[in-house]
Amino acid sequence: MFKRMDWPFEIKAMGYNFYVPFCPFLVFLATYFFGDQTLPDTLLHQMEFIVAPFSAWWISFLFYGYFEEGGSTFLFSYPLRTIEHGFFRVLLFFLAYVVLIFVCSLLLAVRLYHVPFIALFFQFVSEALVYTSLSFMIIILFKLIWVPLLFIGSYVSTEYLTGGQIIPYYHVMLFQPAASIQASVSPQTLINLGISLIFFLTGHYYLKYKLHA
Repeated sequence: MFKRMDWPFEIKAMGYNFYVPFCPFLVFLATYFFGDQTLPDTLLHQMEFIVAPFSAWWISFLFYGYFEEGGSTFLFSYPLRTIEHGFFRVLLFFLAYVVLIFVCSLLLAVRLYHVPFIALFFQFVSEALVYTSLSFMIIILFKLIWVPLLFIGSYVSTEYLTGGQIIPYYHVMLFQPAASIQASVSPQTLINLGISLIFFLTGHYYLKYKLHA
């Protein structure tokens, strides 16, 4: 399904912005290898409040040429289906980001030997998927790359500074300390996946409407 997608072109079009999401990954590695090994909560916080949210970065700049540089007319003339313009392009970069999450989760599972790797991996992937799908939906609706970045940045900052006490009902993060993190995939992970599906479908059908309007 990715045969007609030009990965090198997409990366080149992003420019230096392509390399920004590697920064939180490097921060995690620096903390993991050179930080205080008796404080795994710091690593969990980095995964939930830095690494996972940065999954939205590539998605926002993936549509920079569509909306910020006025290239939508030219790009939409390509012989691609709506799902290839939107969802498949997003999925391609999300899967690349999942590789980074995989490495971090594996290292964290070694440190938190009482928690299975699979539980950590699905937790962080589900969180990253929420930000990815939300970024996709917002940028398709507003056609401005800074809107999803500002929204997600504000949300994550508020959740971190207040410990989830201000925003009611739903939280993307689990806020669990290392000592009490669950050894199985949590219901919150499944909720994140469901919400991500809603965001993806909303963005996809709105993009389809605009392409055929």
